[in-house]
Formats: sequence, C-alpha cells, structure tokens
Amino acid sequence: MTADVIVIGGGIHGCAVAWELALRGRSVTVLERSVPGAEASSAAGGILGPNLEAGPAPTPFDAFATYSMVLYPEWVARLEEQSGVSVGFDRCGGMLTTFRPDGLAELQAHGEQISGRGVPAYWKSASELRELEPALGEALGGIHFPNEAQIEPRALMRALPIAARRAGAEFVTDTVHGIESGPGGIEVQCAGGARTAPSVVLAAGAWSATMPGVGLPADSVKPARGQMISLRLPEPPCRAIVFSDRGYIVPRRDGRVLTGSTLEFVGFRKAVTASGLREMLDLGMEIAPAMAEAELIESWSGFRPYTDDHLPILGRGGPDGLWLSTGHYRNGILLAPGSAMALADEITGGEAAVDLAPFSPERLRAS
Repeated sequence: MTADVIVIGGGIHGCAVAWELALRGRSVTVLERSVPGAEASSAAGGILGPNLEAGPAPTPFDAFATYSMVLYPEWVARLEEQSGVSVGFDRCGGMLTTFRPDGLAELQAHGEQISGRGVPAYWKSASELRELEPALGEALGGIHFPNEAQIEPRALMRALPIAARRAGAEFVTDTVHGIESGPGGIEVQCAGGARTAPSVVLAAGAWSATMPGVGLPADSVKPARGQMISLRLPEPPCRAIVFSDRGYIVPRRDGRVLTGSTLEFVGFRKAVTASGLREMLDLGMEIAPAMAEAELIESWSGFRPYTDDHLPILGRGGPDGLWLSTGHYRNGILLAPGSAMALADEITGGEAAVDLAPFSPERLRAS
C-alpha cells in the first residue's frame, strides 16, 4: 500500500483534489508523467464566468458552476496563504455582446431570462456598453455581469502543487499504463512499477478515456483543441472579459489581452495554425479595434476534455475504489474548487454539498 489515495494526473483537478484530501489527513500520491499543469490547465484563459455561458433555463450544471464560484474567494485566499503565490483573482466583470443585427433580439431575451433568475445581469444598449468600455468596437448591445471574475491559470498551477506538497501530498513523475482491481484495492500499473491504494482518482483530462481499466466508453472524453493568443498593449483596452458571437478576450491589468479560442477535433495534434491565428486576431480586433496595434507576444494550443453533453464526469468509477474527475471541457478552472471539495467529501465518507448525480460516469455507460 503506497497511500490512502493515488491521484492520476497533475492538472488543476488532480492537484486540487490532492490538496483537499491532504488537508483532511489522507496520505496522497499524485502521479504525473510531465510537469503539473503542463497541459490544458496552464493553457486556459482563466475565465470564472458561471453566468457568461449559462443557458436560458437553470440546469444542474449552472448550480454546480455557481457553487464553485461562491467557493473561489475563500479558496484562493487559503491557497495563496499556504503556497505564498499570488494567483491573480480579479473580479473584473464580464459582458456578452453581439455584433450581428440578427442576434440582438435573441441576446436581449437571454438577458431577461437570466436576470429573471435573480442573477446580477444588466442589459446595455450599444451606447451604454461604450460608456462602460469605451474601447469596444461596433457591438450592438449586450449583457453586463458585474460579478464575473478571472484568474491567472499558470500562477494557479504554480500555487496548487506547492500547497498540496506542504499539506503532505507526494508528487511522483511516472507514466501510468492502466489500472485494475486487486485484493488490496486499485492497482495502478506504472512505468516505474505498480502502486496500490484503496482509492484512486483519475484526473487525466482529455486522456482519461484512453486509460485501460477505467471502463469509460472510448469516445466519452475527446480532446478538443483550442488555440489562443496573447497580445500586449500599454494598457488593457477594457476592464471586463468580453464575449462576442465568435469568441472572447480576457484583459489582464498589466496590458496583456488573451484572445480565444478555437474549437477543433483533430485528435491529439497540438499546433498553432495560420488559420487559427487569423481567426483569433480578427476576433480580437472586432471586439476592441485598438488591438490592431497590439504586440503579439505568445500563441499556444491545448486539449480541453470534451464530453458530448458538455457536463463533467465526477464521482465513482467502474471498479470499486475508483473515482473520476474529468470532462470539465472549457470550465475546468471555474469548477476546480467545487469538484475538489465535492469529491473529497465523498471519498472521505461524507456527503457532498452539491448533487453529483447529474455528472455520474454511469450516464455514459448507459448511453
């Protein structure tokens, strides 16, 4: 027996649940083949916007996203205290805008539906939008969400492993080849030798369904490539995160602006393409024309763990003792505190504060 819990994957969800379990007195080993956060976690935009992508009718996902967002301020304060790393939590607000005349009525109706649920959401005409954000382009109207926020994913992924280690978690560089049930618990077969624990958490992101022994359908978690760019201006063109019909920009306070993101199903082919760059540049300049003079400082791509129903996969897996935390798609950063705490509650014999039934792996096996 090597630990109470083995966590497979050192991305944000693996590190977050390892930290939470270690704080609760469990011995935890995290197995990561590379550097923690090397894949989708560090490639994300860091948007904390439970309402920016909410549908017209409330869903269990919306409730879970809101729950995780409520946790964020205290979670970040604790993380920064225990790691000594500032992670850039910024309640900058967010906007949903449209540049298409035929999208205006639909967006306005969407705003009325969301505000009718008690969400702080305010319809703004084109002129009112530019009063809030003078550098916006020809947006015809939009919804302002003053409570949405952002975070720096790379700083977050520096902080989480530090906090987890200081709480007692062990990080081991190794490649996992598969899992199987054994008399002593779940056996994890690694390049460096087998390890066994009574509980194993699979948090391998877009690679989760490829793991032998997990029991997930082969196509239940797909790699969705997203390309992003980072530009720099002397000062940010706007304060809020701005979504348009084509994508979004995330302004950092130091003048950087992240623009994203493509959605491509190309397997595990990581690349920044000419067409992807053009799409992101056109998108950014449409939202904020001043970005035409911005310096292009970085471009990258990553694989978001995509599920067909756009819901995460959280809860008990197939073999007894296996737990899954994957399939968070483009909300992996937002859902980290909620997923970690809910899963840690269940692993340690408690009752999660949020209902995980809609996100159960069983829905995939039954389909």
